[in-house]
Amino acid sequence: MDKRPLFKNDRNGQREFNRVLVAAEQQGAKTIFLGDEKQHQAVDAGKAFEVAQKSMTMSELGRGSIRRQTTYNAQKSVEQILDGKYSEAVKGLETKQVSTNQDSVREKYNAIEKPTSKETKEMREEMKEASKADNKLVIKDLAKDYANLSPQQRDKTLVITSTNADRAAINREVRDNLKASGQLGDGKQVEIMSKSGLTKEEMTKAINFEKGQKVEFTKDARSQGFEKGMQGTVTGTDSKTNTVTVKMDDGRKLSFNPEKLEGKELYKASESKEFSKGDKIAFTKNDKDLNVKNGQTGTIEKMEGSKMSVKMENGEKRQFDTKDFKHIDHAYAMTSHKSQGQTFDKVMVHHNTNAGHGDRETYVNVTRAREDVKYYTQDREKAAKQAGEKLDKESATGTGSSKSSSSSEKSSSSSSAKSETKTKESSSAKAMERDGGR
Repeated sequence: MDKRPLFKNDRNGQREFNRVLVAAEQQGAKTIFLGDEKQHQAVDAGKAFEVAQKSMTMSELGRGSIRRQTTYNAQKSVEQILDGKYSEAVKGLETKQVSTNQDSVREKYNAIEKPTSKETKEMREEMKEASKADNKLVIKDLAKDYANLSPQQRDKTLVITSTNADRAAINREVRDNLKASGQLGDGKQVEIMSKSGLTKEEMTKAINFEKGQKVEFTKDARSQGFEKGMQGTVTGTDSKTNTVTVKMDDGRKLSFNPEKLEGKELYKASESKEFSKGDKIAFTKNDKDLNVKNGQTGTIEKMEGSKMSVKMENGEKRQFDTKDFKHIDHAYAMTSHKSQGQTFDKVMVHHNTNAGHGDRETYVNVTRAREDVKYYTQDREKAAKQAGEKLDKESATGTGSSKSSSSSEKSSSSSSAKSETKTKESSSAKAMERDGGR
């Protein structure tokens, strides 16, 4: 019997991937890397999983292992995506299009028999603004449809979008509808902290820090005056010396070089949101003391003063003081990245054609559903076209940046055929084995 340590790792970024390999070599461990090459890549730079497949023993799960999708339509959509037919898959889904403002612009310029170059330019600009306006209407329609579901149906329905801005807008609209129907009462304003969205690389440059943002120090750096758990507000930056100055909550003014100081998190300037009894919320940061993880959701059961009691999805209760723990947000919608690992009976996909989209996002969005997927967009033809665009990161041995390029259905299908690997969820999971110490 093999008594060596066994490491199991799922969808690591390049840094974590490297650390695991080093630890495996040092301990003589056997390591299994699990992942799905078609899902979103890790937030960190690099595409370690894809690169490693070329040199490690690999096991693949076939198309017959699809388990998540339980209806013919759901299975058909997933199979089309696995064949690289992204546009065809999206076109086959029920879609609600709102294009009122764009239609008005088209009608206006269609009346001009031979538009001048100036008029053509003006039309394009007007179409951009019309598309933005229609996206707001799309969000209103989606939020209304979701809020009109029974509480039991909402519990089985996932709303997915691409950007945090649209996620926040959907959350606001859903809450407005729930309040209007009496399903949510008057709430209390709570100060929350939201991550800045900067990558680790961007976090090393002072120029990316903005006045008013909050810095939380997650490691001790006593020589510089910082201790784990302390917070400060950005008051200034110096790009020449790569220095950030913060005013600590205890009143001290301190400076640090973000490239040299490890153990920090950057949050947007403090904002206040209303929370009510019955609100669905998400925890946005791991906290061992509270026993919550980033992304976990629950429902507010009680609010007394600054105290909040939440019933988690597994039935457990969490109680905390919102003055001390501010890492929460509304959770009626989530981004595609955040939805990985989720499974719901029905999925409502908000596809804003003004945001970046691609094959990985389409794959994740459609495969979250057991039974049914419905699209909401301001342009169904454009949405279907964007669904198959290739969006990949460079290897960490290269630039480490993101690269997006359009790919035809033919090239997507060819690429898929070369590595047709499917998970037991519905997809293309692979397991790679690496023996350390050999």
